[in-house]
Amino acid sequence: MSSRNAARLAWAIGAFCLAGIVASLVLLALDWKAIDSPSTAQLPWFLNCAITGALGVLIASRRPRSSIGWLLLAISVGNAVYLAGCFIAILGLLGGASPAGWVDWPAWVFNWSGGLGAFLLIVLIFFFPDGKLPGPRWRWVAYFGLFASVVTTFAAMVVTSPVQLSPRLPSVSSPIALGAISTFATGSSGVGFLILLVPVFGVVIASVVVRLRRSSGVERSQLKWFTYVAATVLAVTLAGFTIAAANSTIGSAIASLGFDLGIGVALPVTIGLAVMKYGLYDLDVVISRTLVYGTLAVFITAVYVGIAVGIGSLVGSGGKPNLA
Repeated sequence: MSSRNAARLAWAIGAFCLAGIVASLVLLALDWKAIDSPSTAQLPWFLNCAITGALGVLIASRRPRSSIGWLLLAISVGNAVYLAGCFIAILGLLGGASPAGWVDWPAWVFNWSGGLGAFLLIVLIFFFPDGKLPGPRWRWVAYFGLFASVVTTFAAMVVTSPVQLSPRLPSVSSPIALGAISTFATGSSGVGFLILLVPVFGVVIASVVVRLRRSSGVERSQLKWFTYVAATVLAVTLAGFTIAAANSTIGSAIASLGFDLGIGVALPVTIGLAVMKYGLYDLDVVISRTLVYGTLAVFITAVYVGIAVGIGSLVGSGGKPNLA
């Protein structure tokens, strides 16, 4: 694929993700009666979708041979689908649809697509920042990470436990359920997930530490904060999953903190900071100009809307302002 075609494809994917975010925000407004917290509103994943989509477009369009940009775009697509599935299902339930009716399909999409985006972000850690593995010996480790992502996503597709979209709404059953796989993955001890997650998270943490130790100069500056954040959020998430086997309430709270805020938000933000502060992929100038032009566009639009609304108010009140 030529650089021009790659850039067009990247921008097309980015436009799809942006359309998904806008549509999900509209659905969120329609679903507001069922929203009781930022978590139910999926705020971390709105941020994730926007950040990974923007970074993915910029990196893939300027460095099409790097896997980083395309992985970021794949993550953004997964989360755009995840958000749409969530709020379509909620809207259906608010509209009186049966939990056993058509809403179980968008709820099913919501249940597995979010995890896919998160695990792709974990896979991305192997390749950050140059799009290559730390060394040839890490190839099988990356394959195992991809295998774990596929297995956990498939397990989420066939899980038998119902999906809780909001505490204010009834749970939705899965339209596709395989009891044996579901029990292995999400049984009382969650042994299936732990068998996969412990080694995957362990080697991912090891990979970022190894890469940092081998780096120097500018690359070390680019990797330093990313390594600290990646190792911390992965360790917190893994600790939460492990604790959940003994105490589901405490463990789930810790895992949610590491998974939603850590992997979902902190990691993409750290990648963005590496791009902005340390000139990663030579995008710092592009992003700076984009921010300046974007800020000016927003300011001009706000001024125009303010003037239009003000004139409309004057016309509606007979053209005479109230000076009292």
